[in-house]
Amino acid sequence: LIDDISIDFNCLECSNQGLVELPSTLSLLEASGTVRKLFDTLIASVDSLISDSWMQGEIDLLLDGAEAKCIDGAENTHMNILSLENVDGLKKLVLPRESIESLIFFAIVAFEVFATVTAVEYSTTDGENLISEKVPVPSPFTDGINVFDLSNPGSSGSKIGMLLDNGFDQVVRLLGEMANDSNAADGTDLGINIFLRSIAFGDTDALSIPFDGLSYEVGGTEFSLATLEIRGLDTFTEFKISQVDETKTVVFDFSLDHLDLTLEVEVNMNANSSSMQSDSQSDEKEFIVIDVSAKDINVSLSLMMAIDLDIFEAIELGSVMNSENILPCLLSSMHQFFIPELRISSIDIEEPVISGFVSHEIEEAIAMATETLFNKYKSDVVAAIPTIFESNIRKTLNNMIRESISNPVNTNCP
Repeated sequence: LIDDISIDFNCLECSNQGLVELPSTLSLLEASGTVRKLFDTLIASVDSLISDSWMQGEIDLLLDGAEAKCIDGAENTHMNILSLENVDGLKKLVLPRESIESLIFFAIVAFEVFATVTAVEYSTTDGENLISEKVPVPSPFTDGINVFDLSNPGSSGSKIGMLLDNGFDQVVRLLGEMANDSNAADGTDLGINIFLRSIAFGDTDALSIPFDGLSYEVGGTEFSLATLEIRGLDTFTEFKISQVDETKTVVFDFSLDHLDLTLEVEVNMNANSSSMQSDSQSDEKEFIVIDVSAKDINVSLSLMMAIDLDIFEAIELGSVMNSENILPCLLSSMHQFFIPELRISSIDIEEPVISGFVSHEIEEAIAMATETLFNKYKSDVVAAIPTIFESNIRKTLNNMIRESISNPVNTNCP
């Protein structure tokens, strides 16, 4: 038995400040008892793995063939420790619930350490220079394209253009101004909040996004993303839309009081896989819930939309009367669609909450690790969010937009 374990190392040559901070991060977890708890649970998991009937069978096969696989006296002497030639045999491996939860514990702490290191790295990056950096954007007026004038849609002479010209200012005003709302405490709310509640939430206060087919199986246990619930999308405190004529860019400036994300992960374990469960509980599923909340969010989002006027004018008015055709028809006329800026000027975050474990001991250990890291590195995470959104997330969104526009399925306008 090992009575104690400690981690002590220093980074000799580190590529960023996050790696320099890593030893301090691990020392913090060690002081909180997280490292010791991780070690104990992993040892228990390894013991369960070795005790599994499938693994015992593999070990027996290994020992039976050990003499034939060992070549004495030759330069290429080797021992094929565990070839696992029959990979399908892994599906027979069944781990008990305690081991599965221990592995989840390890994965969550490893992710939190990675997130901490990343936050420290980005918080020390000169975010203002990154945000003000001009990303090369191809001119929307190349290749002889006749570009739609967003500032004066009616100038195109098309029926849709005149419809937009008459309706755009009214839409902006309705969404960004206060309106009567019987559900609000003071009887009024921003128009965009009322609109979103009417079309997206129904009788609930959350937008629920189900996941289908996103699952992974290991050790006789299937992990599936169940649902993502988003609350706070109807808590806009400001919403403005402006247009920049020179670059054909539409700018959205908005603020949210709060935004809450709840991700539910379904863990479906093999029946009778846990010594902790009674027979009546053996078929129950476990749902791990991850809650992340932010508040006082201020965002500026710029969209550069260069619409091919010739294609746009050819769109029949009847085609966009069906709401399902509006987006495909609009995308079909897009010469360019790009996000030149995604700026989060301020945000505050709350400590994430991870719950749903059968083992209260594991759940408490995860809560302790989360609290320890959050209290120490919250300021770094808050400072890193604007840089991450302006760099990584904005680039990812631009790649997704580019792929979407280039896919004929998404631009089929009847």
